[in-house]
Amino acid sequence: LGGMAMKWRWRKRMEAAGKPTDKPNLVCGPVQICWHKFARYWDVELREIPMRPGQLFMDPKRMIEACDENTIGVVPT
Repeated sequence: LGGMAMKWRWRKRMEAAGKPTDKPNLVCGPVQICWHKFARYWDVELREIPMRPGQLFMDPKRMIEACDENTIGVVPT
């Protein structure tokens, strides 16, 4: 439900700005499989930030670099 809410809110904001709504993306880590399913079922590009050895959380710099105006949300891992 959270993913759908992010997509619909993003779509509403983009439509209000007169921008296309056909290429949403979601930034997340590789840990939670539910986001893979969400992206496939709801036509959202999944931008995974891979974990590095010895690092137990997503790198904020890489996470920000993966975002653009079509990013519907970020799911930190």
